Amino acid sequence: MTGRNVGSKDRRRIGRAAKVSLAGVALFFALAATGCGDKADKGAGTDEADGPADTEAGETADGLPVTPPEDASDEPLDEQFVSLAETGAPVADLLKFIRTFADTASPVELSAMLLILEEKQLEQGYALEDRFYEEQDVQGELFDWYVKHERLPRAEDLPDGPVRKLLEDVEAGGFKVETAEGFFFPVIDYEVYKQFQSRVTEDVRAYIGLMAKESGEPAVKDAALIIPWEEVARRALAFEAFIAQYPESARAAAVDRLRMDYTYITFKGIDNSPLFERDGGPVVKAVLDAYKNVLAEQDNLAKKGENATRKNGKSGKIGTSNNIGTTGNVASDSRYLADLREFVRLIEAGGGKQTDEVKAFQEKVTDGLLDEYEERYGDIEQEAG
Repeated sequence: MTGRNVGSKDRRRIGRAAKVSLAGVALFFALAATGCGDKADKGAGTDEADGPADTEAGETADGLPVTPPEDASDEPLDEQFVSLAETGAPVADLLKFIRTFADTASPVELSAMLLILEEKQLEQGYALEDRFYEEQDVQGELFDWYVKHERLPRAEDLPDGPVRKLLEDVEAGGFKVETAEGFFFPVIDYEVYKQFQSRVTEDVRAYIGLMAKESGEPAVKDAALIIPWEEVARRALAFEAFIAQYPESARAAAVDRLRMDYTYITFKGIDNSPLFERDGGPVVKAVLDAYKNVLAEQDNLAKKGENATRKNGKSGKIGTSNNIGTTGNVASDSRYLADLREFVRLIEAGGGKQTDEVKAFQEKVTDGLLDEYEERYGDIEQEAG
């Protein structure tokens, strides 16, 4: 079943998973990078949240059904999952439910459950983050371990004690530890979602691939780019391809926010990773070389697609669900790619400097990004609110 061909009833079921501020995914990454944010529902671990309702027949002590209850045998698994989520169950319990019934659920049911899990992680993540600052010695112990081993720890790396218990709750809830500006905090670990990737709908499969790359290889840390400039362009193209292929996906809006983030970085840079050596000065050589490499890469892929079309009569278009999020993605009639090509042309025409023409183009392609988003998705966000 593809993301485009889901029936109206199934689309409504997956659509329930979109009843959240759809900018939340991008916003959560942004807040996590600074280790701050508003507070929301209580804890992701089993100790910090209000647990499920009292144990009933057919349930384990932690509220998880051993099997779908007899009197609800006709109730879809995703609706049972919604009932559990509405009790305020910690995300650790929600993840256990999904793992228990993943093989039984249909692609539509499993997709809906995973998107609801993501919402609850976004909500409960703030309370979990509080524990990193409020519980004694957490930041100090994590910092010492990080400096000594030059990597972020998992729970199994630490001795028994409060910090290990915190990391156990982090991992049980489908999070992992990240660091920025000397602080440590939890972020959603989308690698956890990949264990279900082969059994979900096409759009959710592609979404998981995109977000796993985002959480596994963050783009920005301490206001500096930590991925190659080529990867900035490739991710922007992959997000654009997702939106073109799955405009009705429950995560189209969240992906579009990320597309805008990478579009902004492409054409404006960020504080500690500028595009030009100074205002009005020469372009950073690594930036221009990277963008030219991506343009050449996309031209080669387009030629391969054209050759494939001529050879077998089938569309050679790239940007299918199988390669969204990988090198070489481009949506048909990519606006981003056209803008990138013009940007490079203007820089080279200006002798490699940030001329007035270049500045005007930078403003043109980044101005109104949020206005465009609001026009397209504002009604969805109002409904979610």
